[in-house]
Amino acid sequence: MFADDTKIWVKIHRMEDKESLQHDLDNLIEWSKKWLLAFNTEKCKVMHIDHDFQTNYSMAESDKVTQLEAITQEKDLGIWITDDLKPTEQCVQAAKKAQAVLGMVNRHFKDID
Repeated sequence: MFADDTKIWVKIHRMEDKESLQHDLDNLIEWSKKWLLAFNTEKCKVMHIDHDFQTNYSMAESDKVTQLEAITQEKDLGIWITDDLKPTEQCVQAAKKAQAVLGMVNRHFKDID
């Protein structure tokens, strides 16, 4: 079992906020040990939304410390989220899917009235 779909949202205005987020991540690791719900730290990521601080975060389990990868977009529950919070990527992906379905229909049904 894994602790899937766990999210932490923190506003980073100062470097102290960065330290607070790292502390929250450390607390999550302790919680996961207590409840025997491990995090797959290789899949854990961080998205910086509209802040200029250069921040890095890590998660430590057992003897392994994993630096969290900084990403600019992620698909979550079927919705594409980007670091600028604009719906552009969601629209692009929906259009691609619609074009693929339309292409499949056209290939399999040549004579549609």
